[in-house]
Amino acid sequence: MKRLTVIGACAVAVAAGVPALVAVLSGRSGLYGLASSSSTITPSASVDSLFALELAALTRQGISPARAGQAISVQSQVAQAGLVSKLEAAMAHAYAGVWFEPTAARLHIGVTSPASRRMAEGVVTRAGLAPDVTITPVRSTWAALIATQHQWNRKLAHLFVRAEVTTGLNAQSNAVAVTLSSSVSSRERAALEREAPTANVNIDVTVAPSSQFSANDEFNTTKCNKFATGDAECNPPLTSGVTINLQYYTMGPSVKTATCTAGPMAIPKATASKGETYLLTAGHCLAGTPAGIGSKWYAWNRAGETKEIGPAAEYVFNTKGDIGAIRIANPGYWVTTNSKDPVLAETAEWSVKNPEPSYDVEGQQPPMTGTMTCVEGQTTGQTCGTIGVTEMTVTLEGKPVEGLTEVNGTRTIKGDSGGPFLFVQTNKTDKAVLMEGTLVGGPATTKDYYEPISKALSALSKLNLELLTKGNEVRP
Repeated sequence: MKRLTVIGACAVAVAAGVPALVAVLSGRSGLYGLASSSSTITPSASVDSLFALELAALTRQGISPARAGQAISVQSQVAQAGLVSKLEAAMAHAYAGVWFEPTAARLHIGVTSPASRRMAEGVVTRAGLAPDVTITPVRSTWAALIATQHQWNRKLAHLFVRAEVTTGLNAQSNAVAVTLSSSVSSRERAALEREAPTANVNIDVTVAPSSQFSANDEFNTTKCNKFATGDAECNPPLTSGVTINLQYYTMGPSVKTATCTAGPMAIPKATASKGETYLLTAGHCLAGTPAGIGSKWYAWNRAGETKEIGPAAEYVFNTKGDIGAIRIANPGYWVTTNSKDPVLAETAEWSVKNPEPSYDVEGQQPPMTGTMTCVEGQTTGQTCGTIGVTEMTVTLEGKPVEGLTEVNGTRTIKGDSGGPFLFVQTNKTDKAVLMEGTLVGGPATTKDYYEPISKALSALSKLNLELLTKGNEVRP
């Protein structure tokens, strides 16, 4: 996977009191008892493992187990209601961002005027989530922040080439966050700090050690086996989260491999092409030599046998994103005997059980600062963290890549690239997740970045894809 180093964050560890709390939340003690003010929820026991990681990530931040459980409950209700997407649609250019405050278990919605406040209140009231929401006045709309970010990205192009800057949007401070390497000259840094207050939006300029800005690119070395590092294996149909491998020959008889992780699955929007299915992964996995369009990729079944997935069909690895798609061969090994479709809308959940469970993919949701998210990677398995700055611009291979989402607390390493970021809805009695994005990379042991699903699908413009979900899983 691509490694990028920027700033530190928290680690994920099981905090004291979490196991007992999970027992309560799973229904084994009979009651949930920690639901938000709007409703009571009882998660299925099948979500215990992932839910425990989410709780641990929050309690590691100093939040009590009780409040952490309430925060995840509220986040689940916001996700199930599709509140963020509804706000974006209803408010259009007046939309000013949202962020989640886990210590208070509250969602904040930024508004810039009385009219935008009324629009936000209307959406929240119709969703029945008013008790869990705070409407917060801010200076600028989201569109204004993005426009200013793009202006500064152009201004800082020479620093992106040297991997000496990142930019992003901080919803909570309603600002463009500009982080400079300490290697940037004091003269240039001072000039940017003087210019920031003159902008028509908030711009926060901070400095981080230069050693934390180095980046390198590398190929990395549903019923699923118990998770083992590098051996994330499932039987047909093909499942998100498993090991995927590009085999290629060098001089002589030796075989080398490039390894990444299978991300979410997608299908064409066009009805005539609904029989096709694509596996999403990081674009840099498909872009390097000897990969590329047409290169064949493989996965392993539970017996450890290598089986062809299909060819790389499209990838983007430039300023607009880091995402790729592999067309799953049909007919082919991964097409189940009782179905004409090569995959189901499911994702593996690497909780080190025997055998591993899988979750249904119910839909997708956009990134929201302060909310919990988890990633499934073929090297590290499953880790969870908190979404930080969104709309990040970071340097990959000497060029800025825009629109990424920062996650604090996850711990992915080589081989996890492309793995799915997701959120488990704890107020569902069945196993259901919302897909959020695909792993691009991140600074070692501190934070990660992912390509949001909506941006990923939009970037793969030639294929014109939509996320595979339980709603569109059965195709004509």
